[in-house]
Amino acid sequence: MIVRRFNTVGLERFAEWVRNLREHPATPALAEMLEDPSLTESLGVQIEVEARQFPRRFEAGAYLHGLLHGKGLHEPERDAGLWAWLSLFFVDQVCPKDKNGRRKAGELARHVPALQRYDRYYRHLLLGPYSLYAAHSEEPDRALGVLANPVDKPGDVVEQFASRKYLATSTAVMGACTALYVQNGAYRKGAQGGGKSLMGGTSRRLADFVMQIDRTFDIGSMARLGLLDLLPKEFQRFR
Repeated sequence: MIVRRFNTVGLERFAEWVRNLREHPATPALAEMLEDPSLTESLGVQIEVEARQFPRRFEAGAYLHGLLHGKGLHEPERDAGLWAWLSLFFVDQVCPKDKNGRRKAGELARHVPALQRYDRYYRHLLLGPYSLYAAHSEEPDRALGVLANPVDKPGDVVEQFASRKYLATSTAVMGACTALYVQNGAYRKGAQGGGKSLMGGTSRRLADFVMQIDRTFDIGSMARLGLLDLLPKEFQRFR
């Protein structure tokens, strides 16, 4: 199928579907909206998208980056209609059915990007992986720390780092995050404990530590694994 974008009417119609889905989880997806000329418009370039199954956010980011980057689109990451359209196209990835045929939509920002708010736009389940992959496209494995979960389950590690642009785009921070919390392409046991763990070394503690030492260390100039040597003992359990 050729990628399109929702126009203003289509964007509101899709948002209405998401809001309705939160109240009525069995509401069917309206695939016919994808090519409805009254709801969508051309991107101005021909880009063909394929139905794919992404095992992790990493593969989603890689595919979408290859699909859109360098294809003549002007700032695709700022195109809400495009990302909402892609959310409907990949609805079974971003909002899969449970065994009873019901979908759990979650907040609207997961499907229609909140582009005016950096503290929320990353929550879009496709734009988020795309942006993080793009930020580290010269060495994408570095970003696995925020891309190792399923597309519809970003998790606490993502919440701690992707919500702060400085952390999400830092070579050293993402390198440390991945080295600490990811092993063989998946999160280590205990890595997604958030701030509830009493054992220390959580992603929340790492984010707070980085923001604290940034006043005295030039994090921006550090190499991929340069931050690891500065970490306190509480992070040793993930080393």
